[in-house]
Amino acid sequence: MKLPIFIVLIFFITGVTFAAEKTATGIIFGPFPTVTLPENDKLANILADEDYNEPYKGYKIDLNGDGIDDFVLEAPDGLCGTGGCGYLIIDGKSFRKIGDFFGGGIIISNEKVNKHLIVKRLQYSDSETAQIETYIYKGNEYTLKNTKKYSGKALKNQLTGLQRIEKKRVKLDKPR
Repeated sequence: MKLPIFIVLIFFITGVTFAAEKTATGIIFGPFPTVTLPENDKLANILADEDYNEPYKGYKIDLNGDGIDDFVLEAPDGLCGTGGCGYLIIDGKSFRKIGDFFGGGIIISNEKVNKHLIVKRLQYSDSETAQIETYIYKGNEYTLKNTKKYSGKALKNQLTGLQRIEKKRVKLDKPR
């Protein structure tokens, strides 16, 4: 009887999950297209501080349901490397930076917490293993809620519910 407990502890310690876990739904961004941003001094200062320059790459998506597009921006090519790219999330109403991420792809979930869509960051370890960090909006920014490691079938299950998005304006399907 000690072997099953040991196996469960290994899964718990390493963060590997079972394939039966709920499949993620939402979007995973494809290549980031050039996007036109509004002229705003606050936004310009954030982008200058982060070394983002034109042409800007990103997507417009309403993350909090206020009817105003927010911006998910990818760092310029010169700031990306083998570890990934930097990503900023800017509130479209206040032009405040509400998210700052580095690494692999960005996933926007169909699910909400605190009236904001959940953001996930995907980081591959190898072709069969990835770590998914889940961020929720708390206070005035996205903060890390948890990190899980997926491999094989469990990873495939997590990614099959996602739509690959390759357009500048994004509208999510309703949660299932």
